[in-house]
Amino acid sequence: AGSGVVGSREVLAERGVAIDPDLDDAARRLAAQGVSLAFVAEDARALGVVALVDPPRPDAREAVARLRKLGLSVTLVSGDHADAVAMAASRAGIDECYAGMRPEQKVEQVRRVREAGHGVLMAGDGINDAAALAAADVGFAMGRGADVAIHAADVVVRAPRLGAIADAIGLARATLRRVRENL
Repeated sequence: AGSGVVGSREVLAERGVAIDPDLDDAARRLAAQGVSLAFVAEDARALGVVALVDPPRPDAREAVARLRKLGLSVTLVSGDHADAVAMAASRAGIDECYAGMRPEQKVEQVRRVREAGHGVLMAGDGINDAAALAAADVGFAMGRGADVAIHAADVVVRAPRLGAIADAIGLARATLRRVRENL
């Protein structure tokens, strides 16, 4: 039995795995359709590619509009393939997006925005989001996220909808208004 690996093109390159030109062409055609790819390899040769589709959340466009109405700018930062991220951002009405981001790059993105003098609210649900959730001013763990994301976040939103972020911000702002009025 050889040494197997499943991962992105970059992961395979780091491990010296060659991708056959025919497989590479098929992968590029799939990527152009907005899917994320995971290559399957054994020893130093890629054997195949798996197309992964993360269906858009039905309330994404409405949630982004609500967040903008609250005065927030929205950026999509993802580890997924560039075409898939661009398609998801477009469907949600998000203009700024970053693809192929590793966990440490997500943290760096949070730091850059904070150093520019802006507050950062980070929402995520996976292991790859945990460090960025912790680095943000406010971290929102979404839905049934990975345990490490839930522990790293300041707020856990169990509702499986993005609109819950706007709901939580609205509630927090209303609470602060009430506290100030009472002072």
